[in-house]
Parts: sequence; C-alpha cells; structure tokens
Amino acid sequence: MMMPRDILDAISPHANTLVQLYLNLEDYLDKKWDWTGQPERLYMGTGLRHMHALKRLTIGMQELTGMLASKPWNCNQIEAIHQVPLRVEGAPRIVDCLPDSLEYLMIHSCGGKPIIYEIQELVHAMAQGHRLNNLRYLGMIFHDWRSDFDEVTDYLAEFPDFEKDMQIIEIQNCVEVDIGKQSITGYHHDLLSTFRESSDRPSNIMSRIYAQNYRNFYLKRRMNPRYMNGEYGYETVLDPFEQ
Repeated sequence: MMMPRDILDAISPHANTLVQLYLNLEDYLDKKWDWTGQPERLYMGTGLRHMHALKRLTIGMQELTGMLASKPWNCNQIEAIHQVPLRVEGAPRIVDCLPDSLEYLMIHSCGGKPIIYEIQELVHAMAQGHRLNNLRYLGMIFHDWRSDFDEVTDYLAEFPDFEKDMQIIEIQNCVEVDIGKQSITGYHHDLLSTFRESSDRPSNIMSRIYAQNYRNFYLKRRMNPRYMNGEYGYETVLDPFEQ
C-alpha cells in the first residue's frame, strides 16, 4: 500500500546524501490506492526538488506526474474503474519537481500526449538556462502496448520550437536525449520481477537488472538462445537489447 509520497517522506531525511534513486511502482497495475481521498500522495511532488544530492533518477511517469498512460489492467470492477482517474488534478509540473543536481533522468512507463507537454516545458526551461544545468542525459521510455508511439513522434514533430530547444540542450548543454518505446516482453524482462534467493527471503527488492550482484548473471541468462527462443515462456526476441 506504499504510495509515492510515502517514499518521498522516507527519503527526505537523506536529502543531502542520497545520490541515486531507482523507482518502479509498476504503473500499469492497480494497487487499490485511495485516488479520491488522498490524491496528493499519488505523486512525489515538489518535495523531490529538495533532494539536493540526487544525481541519477529513474522513475515512472505516474509517480512523477500523477498521470497514468491508461487504466490499470486489473481495474475489473466498476467501482475501481471510476476511482482511478488518468490524471490527478492539481499535480505540479515536472519542471517544478526535479532537483537541479540531476545529471541523469530516465522516465519510464510513459504513455500518451500529456507527458509531452511537460517534457516540452522542461526542455524549454533547460534551453533558457533556468533548470537542470547539470543534466547530461534525458530519457523517456513509452509503453508500446499502452500508447501509440508513432502518434507521439508525429506529435513532437509538430512543435518546431521544441526541436530548436532540443538542439540547444543537446549541443550547448551536452545533453543526450533518448526517447524510445518498450514492448511488454521487454518490460517483463527488465523492469517487472525481482530476484529471490529462496521463496521466503528476498535478496534484492529492486528491479533485477539494476541489482549489481545479479547483473552479470541476468544478462548472460537473457542472451541465452533458449531464453530468447521462448523456452522460458517468453516470445522470441531477436535482439534482447533492441528495446
């Protein structure tokens, strides 16, 4: 039942020491949160900006913006469907939430046009030198099965000022911009499950690809032809790093 604001409350005492935060709350699942009674706890909010030592942030769209790409797939009851809005009214803008200490920002589980408006605003502020002057990497991963990626790229192309601002931060600020999509198979490979040493004791509660003690084992297993060809229950993936 832990909500994004609960996580922010927990890490706030470490604002001057926490350097890296990886957060994956599996945005596409309904966790039975109180969307109507506690909407302010559904996103991390402006308090995240006070994490002055934070250099690397990997975070989902929902916990950063209060927006969902679509209704969670397990919202199968009428009451639950009505309770989960696609957007929390009054949620602050991304540009107002991120700490200026960031050098790396990856927003995963993206979907739809609303997040594009916020990224445009953020990129413009960076091009003007107002925010995130230390940032060297800006990435966005869209859920291919929850959003029309071609529509997103076409939509981006309609904003010449956005392209201009993007060129400024890429050339003058030396920011690498990476916008891509991820299939549901790739998501399950890289973001969903955790490794466990045994059935009763978790050895790592983060995503398995970010666990250093398992990283090499995981990558070797994923490159195994038996794994790629579906013997372990996944569809064939020609290049496991393509997505």
